[in-house]
Amino acid sequence: MKNRENKKLYLKGNVIIEPIIWNWYAWPYLIAPLTAGCSIAESHIKIMESFVESAEIHEEISKDSSFTGSSFMNLGKEHVNDIEKLLLKTKDECKNLISLSKDLKKFDKTLQESAKGASLECLYKLVPTGLKGCLEIVYDLNSHPSIRLLESIIYNKYYSRERQQISLFQCEENLR
Repeated sequence: MKNRENKKLYLKGNVIIEPIIWNWYAWPYLIAPLTAGCSIAESHIKIMESFVESAEIHEEISKDSSFTGSSFMNLGKEHVNDIEKLLLKTKDECKNLISLSKDLKKFDKTLQESAKGASLECLYKLVPTGLKGCLEIVYDLNSHPSIRLLESIIYNKYYSRERQQISLFQCEENLR
């Protein structure tokens, strides 16, 4: 990287660059709108709510390496207020994605209960507003009702780069 005087600049060897989306580590399931909505609704929100309710348990679990990778927040109880704010912010900023996830699950349940081998055309009127025009209702090879998602339409309607960021922080030890 070069600055205004055209001199090369470098980061220290112990600086970590981490991609984040909605203040969470940017793993592939947070990029596509539908999987992002499912991950946020079924994982992130539940983890944050659990932390707010039982921060002491999360703090204890984080000390036990056998729980590494499980669904807990590796933070101390002094961060409860921060997580409450993040929870509210997430619910607000991601409400369309959360709604998309809930609508898909609800409609799939309706589809499984209603489709009995006849025409599926009448079920289109039951498609939730947020999914209208984003799917086809079909029978699979085993004659089970199924939803075929039109991903390009879902991306056009719900995808946003706005919450994709880079986090820079210093590690205690030099990584070089």
